[in-house]
Amino acid sequence: MTDAEMAGAETSLSDFTTFRCSEIAPPAPSASQYNVGVSAAASAYAKSVRNFDNYSCVGPVKKDADKSFAKAVQQMQAASRLGPAGGGSVMAKKTGKRAFIMRHGERMDRLFPEWLTMAITDQGTYMPYDMNMPLVMIDRSSMGGWNAYEYDSPVTEMGNLSGQMIGRGLKSCGIDIKSLYCSPSLRCVQTASGVLKTLENMDVRINVEPGLFEWLAWYDSMPKWLDASVLVQAKHRVNEQYQPVMTVSELAGKKAESTKEYYERISNVVKKIVEKQTGAGSILIVGHGSTMDAGVRSLIGKPASEINRGEMDQMGMHYPYCSIVAAEEGQGQKWAVQPAVLPQLTFLGFSNRFNPDYLNRP
Repeated sequence: MTDAEMAGAETSLSDFTTFRCSEIAPPAPSASQYNVGVSAAASAYAKSVRNFDNYSCVGPVKKDADKSFAKAVQQMQAASRLGPAGGGSVMAKKTGKRAFIMRHGERMDRLFPEWLTMAITDQGTYMPYDMNMPLVMIDRSSMGGWNAYEYDSPVTEMGNLSGQMIGRGLKSCGIDIKSLYCSPSLRCVQTASGVLKTLENMDVRINVEPGLFEWLAWYDSMPKWLDASVLVQAKHRVNEQYQPVMTVSELAGKKAESTKEYYERISNVVKKIVEKQTGAGSILIVGHGSTMDAGVRSLIGKPASEINRGEMDQMGMHYPYCSIVAAEEGQGQKWAVQPAVLPQLTFLGFSNRFNPDYLNRP
């Protein structure tokens, strides 16, 4: 499948988002179109409405909307320290190498804890019962069937769209991602795909890195992750030739790791990832809340201290879904967190803003 075919087949935020729906009365959806997900419901609108894209920074837009959006992009770039029109890094001397570490989008199993029971029919088919549930699921019949999703949850529709919003924010702020790495969890791969969709850099592929997976003590057994070839068939732009820092079998050998050993694992993997990139450029790493904490702290020189199980369980409170931290390298391989890189994402009382006080704890 070519890049063009892949891009055309993916669900895009810009395909289904509009702020001018009242201009054209949409046809009433048929009974079969109810409760089948946000994307399908949006497809009921006339094509002329869906093509009026006043949300993404690319695509066919009307002249007045184009001018308004161009002004908004300029304001976002000016507000971002790392954008082309921004105030620049907080570091006096820098190498131009940057790392953006983010958490995945909203998890299906956390929002719908009983979905594997309620959304799977007696015939073994998937039938979503909420518009925030994905329309389709990847076939995992060769991996134990639906049970494989128990330890490898997908994201919700909002989780996917939130990833696309982060990609749009990066693009609007003029931040060019050179390489992308993510945890093997399906929710991380799907979030990374959402970012790529609106980032629109067809040269970037997703490097699936098992070493970025979260603390293994949370799992009774190792999750069964999807192979790169299966992810590609599911239209994710995954790099099938990527050689990971840590293989799945090597990761499985760390099942009994302590929290300190986990932090050391993430530190080692993140540092090797940033070393792979020579010269200036931005790296995006999509992982888990604890991946963010361990990865960023290791870059800025914070110790891999032993924290208790209760604190690990609360990590998501400090690093919400799709939260993102930017760090930049200075002279002598010294890294510093860069504030005000992207606008925060806020909806229905939710914000993706991470807790800087927790990140900078001793």
